[in-house]
Amino acid sequence: MRRHSASIATPSPPDNNNIEGLKAELLEWWTGDLHCPSHKHRTPFITIPDMTDYERLLSDNTSVNMFLVETSCNPRPSNRAWCAVESLARQNPRAKVWYVVTSPDLWTGDALVSALLERHTNLRVVRVALAQLLAHTPLHTLYTSGTWHHNNSWPATTLSDLVRLTLLWHYGGLYADTDTICLRDLTHLRDVVGVENVHPTPPFLLPTLTTRGKMRGVFGDVLVGSAAFHFTKHNPVLHNIMEYVAANFQGDVWGVSGPEAVTAALRAACRQGWEQMQEAGGKCVGLTLLPRRAFYFFPPVDWRAFFRPAPPALNLTQVFPEAYLLHAWNKLSKQEPIHKGSLYDVAASVYCPLTRHTASITDW
Repeated sequence: MRRHSASIATPSPPDNNNIEGLKAELLEWWTGDLHCPSHKHRTPFITIPDMTDYERLLSDNTSVNMFLVETSCNPRPSNRAWCAVESLARQNPRAKVWYVVTSPDLWTGDALVSALLERHTNLRVVRVALAQLLAHTPLHTLYTSGTWHHNNSWPATTLSDLVRLTLLWHYGGLYADTDTICLRDLTHLRDVVGVENVHPTPPFLLPTLTTRGKMRGVFGDVLVGSAAFHFTKHNPVLHNIMEYVAANFQGDVWGVSGPEAVTAALRAACRQGWEQMQEAGGKCVGLTLLPRRAFYFFPPVDWRAFFRPAPPALNLTQVFPEAYLLHAWNKLSKQEPIHKGSLYDVAASVYCPLTRHTASITDW
């Protein structure tokens, strides 16, 4: 893999007996040249197969690709992330579900990974060679120059934005964030994006992120999200999104490679049809704009609703009849405890039961 020109001090080998210390040390490893450390000679780690080993399966269009990504070199994704992975595989048994990670190894101390792979034969965990993935796309120079992480308080999020766009460009399919819980089969969705917010206020995320960050003005009354979408392979709008990111990227602007880019590219492609597309179910240039409740039932200002106590005998499909996913807004909620009987816990008991069982022992 081609390395960035940016250099960093190489930390000492991670202490396998201190997982929290390991995760902290990994942040030093990947900020700069993305040289994720290997733990293949340590236990309890397993080596992850390379995504290129599955090139034929990825390119097989007889079933839908669905992607989730982990871009911080973390060999032990959170139980919340595994819940997203499990729910997507569980609700879409006919799809090929790919958890694409940057770490070459996975921690398997709690046996959750092996349990998920055994239960869901449509699920695969694969590592990605980033320079190879981003080659021959508008994002290649942004990545190889190291510009993507300069002056950037959330480089893992930025890298996740780049990876999701290029995965769908090369292979087509659906992408979902790892702070979601999938409620329904999504295999019928084609070329769809979702409204994230209506009449959004630009600073709504900033106080919880960084005092240095900023968010540019949004484009009209609708902000289109990037936490979940579907694009067919080589969709020209997807190429336009990547071009927008390459031309406008600023590390200290939140969302420039995510919702801002998707909204700007879609608005530019639709031109006069943008106003009509903003209506629920509106279509333009072959894309359908789904209403907010499809992917973002809880707006970011109301993220706590997902963690409040749920009514007894709650039927989630009746309460959320038009929601495909429930989005937890991890940037805001990652420190929020998940209590037994909360809405999140009830959803997890139905849609990611293996992960919930593990979380009941090891916590979320």
